[in-house]
Amino acid sequence: MGYQRRIKERFYPLSQKGYSLIEIMAGLALVGTGAFIIMNGLDYLDSRKSVINKSASQEAIISGLMESVRTNIAMEKIDYQPEVFLNASEIEEVKKNLNLCWFGNGVIPLEEFPTCEGRLGYIVYPLKIGNLEYRGMYKVTIRVMHEKLMPGSYKQYDFIVKD
Repeated sequence: MGYQRRIKERFYPLSQKGYSLIEIMAGLALVGTGAFIIMNGLDYLDSRKSVINKSASQEAIISGLMESVRTNIAMEKIDYQPEVFLNASEIEEVKKNLNLCWFGNGVIPLEEFPTCEGRLGYIVYPLKIGNLEYRGMYKVTIRVMHEKLMPGSYKQYDFIVKD
């Protein structure tokens, strides 16, 4: 046994029994790269989740507003000349016609928060196809814009409601 031990010590001195500095640095570099990739992936997923939550919030607000208009159609102000609202296509013109402020928690009148980034407005008018007006049926047009989520644009939703 002593002979084999002396041969090992001669061919494998103590300085070669551990890890070298280069091996340790390469291992740390691999671990660091993996952690960096995982952290960036988690940040990306978090940002996408935030965008999806904002979009879902917007859809929920529009759905709630539409349901409110539908159930209270008799109480809504019917506009018999919707051209001013509907013909507005420039962003500033559209913005002037949107009199509600929307944000993550709901909708409030614009007077309560005039610097609101998200704006919403709607109009209820009789349903016409050509010259024919359908009695007791109304068209509801909702327009939504947001300075950060939809910069320089707006979305329009059209619904038909029966009285």
